[in-house]
Amino acid sequence: MDLRKNRRKQGRTSLLVPFLFLLIVIMFSVLCYTKTLSYLQGRLRLLHLDSSPLTKKDILRHHDFTQSHHHPVFHYALNPAHICNTFIRVATPIRVLICVRSVPENFHLRGWLRWTYRKHKNLKFVFLLGKSEIKPSIDHLVKKESRSNNDIIQGNFTDMPLNKTYKTMMGFRWATKHCPQAQYIVFQDETFKINPAKMMSIIEERKRPNLLYAGNLVKKEERTSKRHNARYIPNEEYPLRFLPSYISSSTFLVSKDVALKLEANLNSVKIVRLDDVFLGLVALLSDVILEHLNMTFDNCVDSKFQEILVCDMFKTTEDALRAWRDFTNNNVRIMS
Repeated sequence: MDLRKNRRKQGRTSLLVPFLFLLIVIMFSVLCYTKTLSYLQGRLRLLHLDSSPLTKKDILRHHDFTQSHHHPVFHYALNPAHICNTFIRVATPIRVLICVRSVPENFHLRGWLRWTYRKHKNLKFVFLLGKSEIKPSIDHLVKKESRSNNDIIQGNFTDMPLNKTYKTMMGFRWATKHCPQAQYIVFQDETFKINPAKMMSIIEERKRPNLLYAGNLVKKEERTSKRHNARYIPNEEYPLRFLPSYISSSTFLVSKDVALKLEANLNSVKIVRLDDVFLGLVALLSDVILEHLNMTFDNCVDSKFQEILVCDMFKTTEDALRAWRDFTNNNVRIMS
């Protein structure tokens, strides 16, 4: 009797072990299938997101960037208000204003750019500066430089990387108010050099003289959350994972009508510390279309410069030395 019971018990035990094993295998398979499916769906979703830029609807659905904001009111410490009046005396169908974002301490770069653009009568250029964050004596030297050249716009904010958006906003406001004669406005960083002849040919080849906001177009970029990165944007400024489409701010070109439209909406959009991303938001919410313009940021080698629109003047020490040698050999005096 006991023997039969033991055999039955062993039989049940022998059936239970493979059953439990089979059950574990099934559960593991279901888990793997679920995880794999979830992963693939996530990847497909990300691929779908990355395939097209954010729309106005995409952005406003997650965050309201159009709410009322109190942006700083810029006062000009230096204002060459009449510099564009001479455009009237220039017999040219195309009038271009170049706004150069400069740092107060970089007297040599401003001198170099004045010498570079000196021959082009259909161009006017101004330098956009804030107040020096190093020492007040720099601002005194800038004021002296301004008296000699009458081409410096200085705002009442501290000149620092975090305030680059203020500098660009100031440029738009000054250009639209004090230089209505300009048909096109170029914004550039002070280390870049524009090929005016190439720029004029691009403008002349356009079928439409207006509706232009062009440069290196970035359609979709993931927001950088690493603080040490120069492209870092804190979450409280821009809480979305992806940035709007934008034109790189190193150098870009806008027509007068677009400049007026962007300037009119600057106060309606929350400030972002990266000026190109901020302008991308303003353009998106103003229904301004961005246009990619092929720009080559190579060194400014004379043999190649005729073929490109923009180049980086000082990528190496040799570039700076070559520019300084050309500058001094032509007996151009730097104001300091």
